[in-house]
Amino acid sequence: MTIKQAVSGSRFFNELNPNKIAMFLLQVTEPYNSVETGNEDWIIALILIGVIAFYILLCVLVGRYAKKHSRSFWGFFLLSFFFNPLIGFIIAAIVGGETAKQREKRIRQEAEIRMQVENQYRQQYAQTPPPMPSPDENQ
Repeated sequence: MTIKQAVSGSRFFNELNPNKIAMFLLQVTEPYNSVETGNEDWIIALILIGVIAFYILLCVLVGRYAKKHSRSFWGFFLLSFFFNPLIGFIIAAIVGGETAKQREKRIRQEAEIRMQVENQYRQQYAQTPPPMPSPDENQ
């Protein structure tokens, strides 16, 4: 007699219905489910760490954008961190500021204007010096 014949002919097997078999199998496999839950906890923790790292990266990018436009890196980083990187970026874009290239261009333009004014002053007063105020006018 084989095991299959012994089990199929037994009173225990004949009295069980499919629902009881399913419940029995769930009870047997329950310890394995708790092990899998532990693995899922690690996966959830890794996903959470990844999301937090991505959030901080976005905050850093907003801070770098603000720094590029002559604003405070740490101010916009903290603004983005506590509120939302999207809100921080929108505020940084609205507030604006000049970039390093724009600042350099502005400084060059101001230097050219200064040199033009100095040249005009030199040409105008090359022959005769400008009048000096008298000591009585200062009082």
